[in-house]
Amino acid sequence: MIERQEVVFGLDYRTMHASIIIRVLNERENLNRLLDILERQDFRDKEIIIVDNESTDGTLELARSRKVKVINLPRSQFSYPRALNLGAGAATGDILVFLSAHSFPLREDWLSSGLNRFSDSGVAGVYSPTLPRSNATLAERLFYWRYYFEKLRGAHAVRHAGRGVLGATNCAIRKDLWLKHNFDESYGLGGEDTAWAGWALNSGYKIICESKFVVRHSHGLSWRGLMKQMAYWSGLGKPATFKRRKFDFRKEEHFRELP
Repeated sequence: MIERQEVVFGLDYRTMHASIIIRVLNERENLNRLLDILERQDFRDKEIIIVDNESTDGTLELARSRKVKVINLPRSQFSYPRALNLGAGAATGDILVFLSAHSFPLREDWLSSGLNRFSDSGVAGVYSPTLPRSNATLAERLFYWRYYFEKLRGAHAVRHAGRGVLGATNCAIRKDLWLKHNFDESYGLGGEDTAWAGWALNSGYKIICESKFVVRHSHGLSWRGLMKQMAYWSGLGKPATFKRRKFDFRKEEHFRELP
């Protein structure tokens, strides 16, 4: 029996405990679907934590009815890394798994496939490129499918941190390493996940791209919106303060009530 306070990696992944952390804002319908998917996972030793950004659409009531742990983060205090750090700090798991509320795993062995990679004591994190959801436009479908097959060569270790590597849309990391190096909150606008991957690689750990750990995730963007999304991604290599107006191009339902 592994003592949780002295986690030993390099052992059977089935002895691990996972914490799934989901950032949420007005996504009751998406969260309900995601929780159903997570219930069907073949890995059972897990907890689910949502970091809620003052939802007003019944998201909190749903989470409580599903017996999910809830952490409240006021909109005025929100940033991407702050939400991740709050969730990680409340987690009891050996492995921290991060999802957005509209990231839907494809497989019932999604979680176990990702956790299995931590049987190698040198692995710090696991992720996969994403595939488009049913809401995806033609522009997004072409982009995501090309990116998925271009980057994915079966399970493999990545050598350099860069766009999409260990993205918190869908990734898992060791909590003992997060305790040594939290997500850098100076990257308020995003990019804290890639910065963490860079730290892990520079520290001699491995990041694994695992095809079975894939989720569906997209925003329904037009060609113009996709170009703005890519411009946003290009600016994530350096610290920046979170500004909600930077995401006006997404026009998603869960942003509509925001001032």
